[in-house]
Amino acid sequence: SIDLHGMTVPEALAALPVFLDRAIRANLPRVEIIHGISGGRLRAAVRRYLAEAPAVTCAAPDDRNPGVTIALF
Repeated sequence: SIDLHGMTVPEALAALPVFLDRAIRANLPRVEIIHGISGGRLRAAVRRYLAEAPAVTCAAPDDRNPGVTIALF
């Protein structure tokens, strides 16, 4: 998982591809992206990024925690 709390949207969007690349290289089937829920700008940016990421087959909110998005490869 990656915790993006406290990051700005540009910082998070710079960290996210590096994290996803490492996860893909490690053959992980899924990852958790912790973005929090306050304001919603970071969550929206993360979900937009994941929707366009070619390696991500599905991205959805975690049913147990609305501050987390699950991405499947």
